[in-house]
Amino acid sequence: MKTSIHSAIILAAGKNTRFDTGKPKSLQPIGQVTLLERQIRQLHRAGIRHIGLITGFRGDVLEKYIHELNPNLKFPVTIIRNEQFERGNGLSILAARYWFKELQLGTETAFLCTMADHVFGDDFYDRLMREVKPSKRNPQPLEPAILHLAVDMVSGSNTHIDVEDVTKVVIDLETAMDTSYDPESVTGAHIVEIGKHLRSYSYYDTGCFLLREGVFNAVEEASRSVGEGISDTVTLLTKRNEARVIDVSGVFWSDVDTPEDFETTTKLLNAEKPRFA
Repeated sequence: MKTSIHSAIILAAGKNTRFDTGKPKSLQPIGQVTLLERQIRQLHRAGIRHIGLITGFRGDVLEKYIHELNPNLKFPVTIIRNEQFERGNGLSILAARYWFKELQLGTETAFLCTMADHVFGDDFYDRLMREVKPSKRNPQPLEPAILHLAVDMVSGSNTHIDVEDVTKVVIDLETAMDTSYDPESVTGAHIVEIGKHLRSYSYYDTGCFLLREGVFNAVEEASRSVGEGISDTVTLLTKRNEARVIDVSGVFWSDVDTPEDFETTTKLLNAEKPRFA
């Protein structure tokens, strides 16, 4: 099935419990821009025209920031309020249901979901799109599933990641797609288990998802039976073979939860000048 991606949501509703400077963590400057602006411009450059920013805690600050930023962007960002931001982050995805429906992008269209406090290298979305969209080099289309999680294999390229805090992922290697583009890619493999406290694993959750419209019903069901977190929805879909992976191993990404994470990320990026359009 052809996968068309023109929209994304960025989750920015949570509290800055471990990195509280009096303003939303996503507004911390890194290089010449904030974490949030960096990611918005990267998504635009990857062909994402519609971006919904999910706000909650200190939402008024983020909304003012976006209002001032929008005139300088290629495409304006839409604000979506999550009034239940005190609860699990899966409800931030649910808050985007009607926004996504109103876009009227078609039943086969998927959307990206990322976290506002994650930092991605400039090649992250290029790599993700290569894995998702069929091309002459990679003719195999992505198999349909409600949820695909971008994962990074544990290696020397991600030793900066906090192992105690990162979400780990176990996959079924035998279900990976057969692709001539990259025989070592595990894109399409089913997720077997996900969580922060797994002892045996080979992949990290990068905080970027490819979702289809069915995820909204899945979040609702998970919130009633499993839990309100995104990982709870992944767990529910895993049992139905509706949770798979996109392999972006080797590209840079970082989860900024603490001042130490921010300092490490800044050093690794070396305050690079982003290649923004």
